[in-house]
Amino acid sequence: MHRTGETDNKGVLRRHSIKTVLAVAAALVATGATATLAAAASDPAPGPTSVPFLLDPDVDRPWGPVWSVSFWAMARGNIKVHYPSDAPAMNQVHVTGWLYDLDHRRQSEGGKCAYVRFDGHTIGGGRSPAKRYELCGHGKAKPIDFTWSKVDRVRLMICQTALGGSAPIPSTCKATGILP
Repeated sequence: MHRTGETDNKGVLRRHSIKTVLAVAAALVATGATATLAAAASDPAPGPTSVPFLLDPDVDRPWGPVWSVSFWAMARGNIKVHYPSDAPAMNQVHVTGWLYDLDHRRQSEGGKCAYVRFDGHTIGGGRSPAKRYELCGHGKAKPIDFTWSKVDRVRLMICQTALGGSAPIPSTCKATGILP
């Protein structure tokens, strides 16, 4: 713990961040934004059968970059979702991108491969078959390109694997959602 009078870098940064938070809070109070935030927080969450993004127009946006915990695997790309006007629940989700292997080490030095897995949650509550991509070779990139139908959520997990296509190494994995 730092005392108020200490002037080391961590203490200085801590005091500045507290001042910043207090200034932002004061600005919110002055503009009346806290009432709006409180009202938004009190609204009930959508039920399990709702699909809030179906109300949005077609989606076309980038995702990533997403890095493994070790920072030696990276993926990024684009996600497009098209909703037919006559049947919005029959959407088409198209994911494109690149998987990068950034591990420059040789196998004898502990070098590993890049791995990414995409999981889709269907509008009816099921799962789409997972899409997996693996790449071994520093400085290389592997294209990602697939399409799913009737999907309301897409998550990815990026990891490293041992050379030779073994299972992902859990300590290197990071998971995140790219839709919604």
